[in-house]
Amino acid sequence: YTACFEGISDRRDWWSSSPVERFRGAPDRLNDYMSGRRFEDIIQALRFTNIPQPQYNDRFHDVRQMIEAFNNHYIENYTPGWISCIDESMIDW
Repeated sequence: YTACFEGISDRRDWWSSSPVERFRGAPDRLNDYMSGRRFEDIIQALRFTNIPQPQYNDRFHDVRQMIEAFNNHYIENYTPGWISCIDESMIDW
């Protein structure tokens, strides 16, 4: 949910006690659903791989296994058809 909004550089804005403003901070508050501290604890512990860190610097190590699984699943389960469309306006560059 929080990744859908651009321009919010500080995650803590989602748990701010200040009122929601139209052009400043997060557009919603998540205090009713989860504490900010609990969210940070989950983010620190969240991992998408069980493979040990390589000897070289791999910036994508934490998500590489998930990306490979996604791509393999896509190859096995998606067959492009005549109605498939990729439109550059669908992607936020």
